[in-house]
Amino acid sequence: MTKEQAIKNFKSEQLLQLAFALGIILLSFILSPPNAGSTCVSLGGVNINIPCTSKLISGCDCPGCGLTRSFTALAHGRFKDSIAYHRLGIPLFILIAMQIPFRIYLLQKGPEGYTLWVRKFLSYSAAFFGISLIFNWILSLFGI
Repeated sequence: MTKEQAIKNFKSEQLLQLAFALGIILLSFILSPPNAGSTCVSLGGVNINIPCTSKLISGCDCPGCGLTRSFTALAHGRFKDSIAYHRLGIPLFILIAMQIPFRIYLLQKGPEGYTLWVRKFLSYSAAFFGISLIFNWILSLFGI
């Protein structure tokens, strides 16, 4: 692979991750959090039930169950609801929001901006949040 192709691939990956982060953050503000007694987010007053495949198959929540509701509640200033829907919703929302300036930075710098320190930070952050999601899920299975 040529250097130009490697740079093009790198930028394509950064654009994809930027679009993903922007989509999540924008949808959090566009969708409305559930009203009292509901578990569905809504768009323009129309409830949108986003089924969890894990819950449909096993009857159990998955590690990410509640994140959509948590993100929408947070985006609408309902902090207590956000925490109630998912304990890790706020830090994960912040992590995703931080991807926006970070991916813009990498698009400007190119692969040179993806230093060893940055790679380690991203790897450790992903591992930390992955383990945290699983640990939180285990606690919720035991009602904690």
